[in-house]
Amino acid sequence: MAFFDHPPTQIIKIILEGGAYFSGFPLTKPSPNHREMSSHKRIISAYFNANSTPGALQPEQIDGALMTHLIVGWASMSPTGELSIPQDNVDIFHRCAHLKRQFKHLKVMLVCGGGDFAGVSSSATLRKNFADSAIALIEACEFDGLDLDWEFPVWNGKRCERANFVLLLQDLRVAFDAHSPRFLLSFAGGAPKSMASTCYDIPGIAPSVDFVNLMCYDFNMFKYYNVWASHNAPLFRRPEQTAFFATLNTASAAEYWMKAGMPREKIVVGIPTYARAWRLLFPCWHIYNAMCTGSFSTPTMYPEVCALLANGATRVFDNHASVPYAYKGRMWISYEDEESITGKAEWIRKNGFGGAMIFSLNHDDWKGSYSPTGTPFPLICAVSRVLMDSKTSTTFSEKKKELEVVEVAVTESQELLLDN
Repeated sequence: MAFFDHPPTQIIKIILEGGAYFSGFPLTKPSPNHREMSSHKRIISAYFNANSTPGALQPEQIDGALMTHLIVGWASMSPTGELSIPQDNVDIFHRCAHLKRQFKHLKVMLVCGGGDFAGVSSSATLRKNFADSAIALIEACEFDGLDLDWEFPVWNGKRCERANFVLLLQDLRVAFDAHSPRFLLSFAGGAPKSMASTCYDIPGIAPSVDFVNLMCYDFNMFKYYNVWASHNAPLFRRPEQTAFFATLNTASAAEYWMKAGMPREKIVVGIPTYARAWRLLFPCWHIYNAMCTGSFSTPTMYPEVCALLANGATRVFDNHASVPYAYKGRMWISYEDEESITGKAEWIRKNGFGGAMIFSLNHDDWKGSYSPTGTPFPLICAVSRVLMDSKTSTTFSEKKKELEVVEVAVTESQELLLDN
């Protein structure tokens, strides 16, 4: 749920043992040339899928060399604190875990994004049930930790949820530290100052978590009380923005969390790969802050935006906010591209934050359909080029080329044998 999704009163082992195969060759076996990641910055990539989704991104298509952590959703909790995943997603989860065989540096974490957080966090007994259940499920999935997505303590609930969230994280931390190997613990944090100051006891939370995934997106979207075309995830404020509106950007949010007590190195800055489209009142009035009458459900995925640009949409880069927008007819689209994402990654590195969280892999151009070189995941590639150490491991596309060469060699050898 996004910041502007709330009332205006609150605003002022089920994979085949042989592994996954590509071009007839197993990809779960590490390449002899594979080297572990040596980056000091985290690159957390969110991935969400279900077996029933046709044509969706599959775990075997994920380039683990471009990231340090993969967070996989969704799991949900029952009112008694039991953590579970949908049965038809079990296979997906195990295939994600198998990526660690190919990418030795990669950590895979489970996302808990549904259930009675308020009720479970209010009881010591239920918190223990949740911790025990989480450990059992993480072990069963062969994952490395848990990411909590409670949106949001206090915001639409009770004031006591702020303190109860601290207790929940503390109990999880104790349980995870007692486990061997130690499990990672993170959570998705509401980014704007108004939300962060209300929902979170940041100094109380900080010691318990390995990092926080700051949701630096959905700063603006169309609502009946918010009808002016604005950026989904601006890096900086625009000159005319003051007071509350000056806080609705990535830089302001990350700096607030740091000053409020979250160590800078634990703040992982969220970057969206999805777009938000506004419906303009007049096609000729397409500047930033143009009046709108609604929103469009598409485009949301980056390749959809690229297709629109290829078909005549006009791109404008906002140098103040350091993000682009595009327009065509009555459509006004706020999105990220390689230029804006590179700028965000450079800002993260320059200011010493803990890394970047990509939300999500599914919305990137994971087929490379609009990349001049056909490179998959151009947006996360842009982040990786900035935040990864230069001694990065072999990328998936490089591995793919190696496999194609091997396949050709094997085919030629078979033909020679047949000829002889």
